[in-house]
Amino acid sequence: MLVPLGRVAMQALTKWISERDAEYGEWAVRVLECYAYDEREREAIVERFDPMFNGVRGVLCHHNPMQFGVELPREYKMYDSQVQGILARRPDVRSRQEVLRTVHEEFGRWIVPEIVGEMQRYSSIAQDVWDFYQTDGNA
Repeated sequence: MLVPLGRVAMQALTKWISERDAEYGEWAVRVLECYAYDEREREAIVERFDPMFNGVRGVLCHHNPMQFGVELPREYKMYDSQVQGILARRPDVRSRQEVLRTVHEEFGRWIVPEIVGEMQRYSSIAQDVWDFYQTDGNA
């Protein structure tokens, strides 16, 4: 799973990988390329859909489908990869059922199926995301 890292963490990772370049070779380059692509894509999605990004992130943090034990603060970035995917597919979504399918598929992209569970587990999330889309006026 690729997750957004801060600039200092990314610099440390780059240094660590470059120090081991002979050992890890092409793999190190691929990791950095994947991360850089994911970060650029995330920034483009945030810019395109802000404040929708924070709204959908807030819904996921409120429902906390991976059960991290507490309700997460709205600004918590744990679900940013899923929010990014959900919003990237936003223009094609026309119903709550399509939101449900999208949310489930995006969690399935990043987390093993045994943990993601059945689609119906995400029904209340889909309803809240759909309601958010409706209040935004772009549904």
